[in-house]
Amino acid sequence: MSKIFFSLLTIVAALLIGFSAGAQAETLFYDSYDTSEANSNINFEIDDRTSGAYGGTGSITYKSHVQDPPTASLTVGTEVLAFECQSTKSKRVFAWLNHDFSGTDSAGGLDVSFSGKLVDPDSAQWYAFAIGGKDADNAFADNPIATAPSALAFLIKNDGSVTVSEYTTGNGTGIVYTGGYTWRAAGNDGQYHDFLFEVRGVGDNNPFDGTGTLNVKMYVDGSATASVDYTSTWQFASNYIGFEKSMAVDGCYFDDLTITKVPEPSTLVLLTSGLIGLLAYAWRKRK
Repeated sequence: MSKIFFSLLTIVAALLIGFSAGAQAETLFYDSYDTSEANSNINFEIDDRTSGAYGGTGSITYKSHVQDPPTASLTVGTEVLAFECQSTKSKRVFAWLNHDFSGTDSAGGLDVSFSGKLVDPDSAQWYAFAIGGKDADNAFADNPIATAPSALAFLIKNDGSVTVSEYTTGNGTGIVYTGGYTWRAAGNDGQYHDFLFEVRGVGDNNPFDGTGTLNVKMYVDGSATASVDYTSTWQFASNYIGFEKSMAVDGCYFDDLTITKVPEPSTLVLLTSGLIGLLAYAWRKRK
């Protein structure tokens, strides 16, 4: 009888563990940037190319900005989101999602992943992934990263380094950390690289509840070791996600943006832990 009970308990625990592992994440927004043709409208065919909780409904769109248009443009190509300057490289381009991924969206933390590459031969140039912003209007200002209070930008550079800029007072003033962060060997390779940013709360389970700081780990190309492990000095009450390119970059490209919610500990997880404890107890009793 004990053997039957032990076998059943093992099966139930395995099923619950598998179900729990499968429920570890919920896709909030995915954008393939796959359109039928190149188009200067960043939201061209957005319902067709997006999915997830907010995708395919028009509930989330992009707001773009280029300094001194029309000399620079943001173009959605047939496969990628492309930041390209048409006549001069001395312009900057920004693209932000018009949704605040805070509150219930970020409870438990967020994972943000995308593929990106630079094609400019200047190894000092960069493209940035950014989170934060006070509100939609502020986040979409002329320089959304520098003017939005509580913005955090990760400048991914062609020389293999990463600069973390944490703007806490707005108007372009911020705290900049260069550290010893690296993500690959120096030198422009013109290849796509896969980036994963794990954003977690420090001291609580929500990085964007305004009551604690946050920690961000950046992984590249499936590495098990984080290239960046950064804990903010500022508390974030909102989160608008966006991209930017440096002024001198000839072109940079993004693909397959995925924003995933990491769920909070659930009753199922606790139950699974309890069953594992029971299994351990049953195993000891067999001896």
